[in-house]
Amino acid sequence: MVQLLDRREDKVVEASLRLDMQPVDLIRAEESWRRYRDRLLRLSAEHSHWDWSMKSSDLVFGPYRCVGIVHKRAVQGLMMVGWSGYKGRSLKHRDEQILYVKYLETAPWNLREFAGDRIRYAGVGTALLREAVLMSMRLGMHRRLGLHSLPQAERFYDRFMDDLGLDWNVENLRLFELPQEKALKYIADSFVQEEG
Repeated sequence: MVQLLDRREDKVVEASLRLDMQPVDLIRAEESWRRYRDRLLRLSAEHSHWDWSMKSSDLVFGPYRCVGIVHKRAVQGLMMVGWSGYKGRSLKHRDEQILYVKYLETAPWNLREFAGDRIRYAGVGTALLREAVLMSMRLGMHRRLGLHSLPQAERFYDRFMDDLGLDWNVENLRLFELPQEKALKYIADSFVQEEG
């Protein structure tokens, strides 16, 4: 279980954390999100072209797992992570295995750029990233993780991760890594953020 802030009711709610979302779950989530994609495209949301039904094949053919947050039978956010073959690039943990966050997206109704002040649930992305840190720990990667950020999310990740610059090999996206010494602070801060 994770806690989310229900912005409309101004209260904390319990949501289910599903650690092993299946391809069919991603297809169903995309079906419910698809009607919002055109509006996200008009708002220039960089992830508006994402299609989780297409990403579901990564769960079948690659070393990936998908984590989801579900509340009131609706998927509130998804995160796909890989744990095989990803090595840190930071001087702090160069060549050590890290958990790689391949994709992370919250449902459109939970995005400020889409819903404005009518956001339904806050804390979805924070809870997913916290679970990535905990997964890294469970897998023996000592809470280390990395990801490539879309430009619109760079400010968020820059608050608590190390910015390793643009990666020309991955669509010229900025690479961020979370070293283990910052991971514990992130976990503690993310609980405070949910409660605040």
